[in-house]
Amino acid sequence: MARDRFDMDDKEPIRIKLIGSRDTNGRTYNLPTANEVAALIIGDIDGTYDKRDIILEHRKKGSRRISELHTSYLALQYPLLFPYAEDGYRVNILHRGVEIDDITGHAKLTLREFFAYRLQMRVGETSLILMSRALLQQFIVDVYTMVENTRLNYIRNNQKAFRIEQISNLLEAQDSGNEDVSVLGNRIMLPSSFTGGARYMYANYMDAMAIVRAYGSPDLFITLTCNPKCPEIMRVLTPLNQKPEDRPDIISRVFKIKLDALYDQIRDEKIFAYLLGGLYVIEFQKRGLPHVHMCLFLDKTGKISNGPTASEIDNVISAEIPDKDEEPELYELVSNFMIHGPCGTKHLECSCMKRGRCSKHFPKDFTNETHFDVDGFPLYKRRDDGKFIMKKGEKLDNRNVVGYNKSLLKQYQAHMNIEWCNQVGSIKYLFKYMNKCPDRISIHIQGASQFIEWMKCNQIDHEARQYTYVKFPRHYVWKAELRKWTKRLGRKTVARVHFVHPKADEAYYLRIMLNKIKGATSYEDLRTVDGTTYNTFKEVCYAMGLLDDDK
Repeated sequence: MARDRFDMDDKEPIRIKLIGSRDTNGRTYNLPTANEVAALIIGDIDGTYDKRDIILEHRKKGSRRISELHTSYLALQYPLLFPYAEDGYRVNILHRGVEIDDITGHAKLTLREFFAYRLQMRVGETSLILMSRALLQQFIVDVYTMVENTRLNYIRNNQKAFRIEQISNLLEAQDSGNEDVSVLGNRIMLPSSFTGGARYMYANYMDAMAIVRAYGSPDLFITLTCNPKCPEIMRVLTPLNQKPEDRPDIISRVFKIKLDALYDQIRDEKIFAYLLGGLYVIEFQKRGLPHVHMCLFLDKTGKISNGPTASEIDNVISAEIPDKDEEPELYELVSNFMIHGPCGTKHLECSCMKRGRCSKHFPKDFTNETHFDVDGFPLYKRRDDGKFIMKKGEKLDNRNVVGYNKSLLKQYQAHMNIEWCNQVGSIKYLFKYMNKCPDRISIHIQGASQFIEWMKCNQIDHEARQYTYVKFPRHYVWKAELRKWTKRLGRKTVARVHFVHPKADEAYYLRIMLNKIKGATSYEDLRTVDGTTYNTFKEVCYAMGLLDDDK
């Protein structure tokens, strides 16, 4: 039936153009840098957000909408993943062992629990979903938006249960001179329990500031990035002949396990000092892999004193290339994970290059011992000892080494940057991520609906109104690059318009027209609507089946 639809509609395709403008916040609105799967969610949380569904076209009964909560939604949306049309999620599924007479809210299976069950690996069972590679990524993103929609729907229908802004704030705004109070506030308030919302971010910010008030500035700042080729991940993917990018679920689980192990080790084994408190933020960058930013607050009477010495910092942080013969394992790890670059004027395409300079301030300067600059920031020991590592045909020495801890790097085998910090700026850097709203991107939908542009041309060009749509191409030419009709110059040309089935876009045209003719009560009232003539508009209405001859 998809083939029949394409054969019937001779239309130009609609394209989505991603806009890379940096007029807005660059941390929120920026283009992706990897071939990832993303979701373009239409409507957000306004009145159209619950219209995300499938439209089935029956040969005799016309179109029918299938909601995303319909048991056949997944089979219709993903026929390759559900070739036998298995039933998907349905409302009011009970947990196992629950009596019918004892039905509570917690006894029912949630949408998140259902999809978590479908995405689990089981011994002796091959999951078609988990083996579908790129389609798995699309499936995960799709079902996540379904879960998000159910949460937003609950919030939307239970606004009275949440605390909202007092009406006195609106009255105060009106008294201050703002007469249009309808633009103040939001119609739908997201509570702090909604992950990713503004109040959720603000609550996390206040929690973090409470730790700062109790323990002062952080002592260590750690960045851990997931290694997609670590043994734990490859042990699962190699027998399945899959790549790390094929299984984002495995990558996320292994990374969370390693993160929990790292935090527990720092707390229980006291590898740095007695841990007073800590906070971290996990971020999934557009480049693909997850990484964590962590701030640690240590007991100043422990291994690292208040106002550490150079030797104390050297025991924790190293910024030099190890000896290849004495520490071959550590040498390989530093070469693979802890070398920055090469960057600079020869590599302007590097992501760290901003305005012709490295934003991370590499390469650093050589220094024979660790010391502090005038602002209190540590300058780690980077001696000019002749050691180097070859990358992309360039020699990179100690000036390009990112600070690391030897024992932790050996244990976790991933990029783990450790920095000593006694500045509030470090905690502000972390809060920048904690308070950043979800990633967004600006798009522009490019379509060739030449019919709409013809109506616009009639609106501004009086000469164009004397030609019907069929005769119009003989006197005007369609400029694809400008997406508009322009008057033909020179010799006469025989031209035609592409045939479009009358009902192919009737819903779209109907919505456009009805928005333009609000208040019209007769044909005469339509003479000046959108610059369209009386007969032209009438022909369109008849062609779309909107009017009968006797009306």
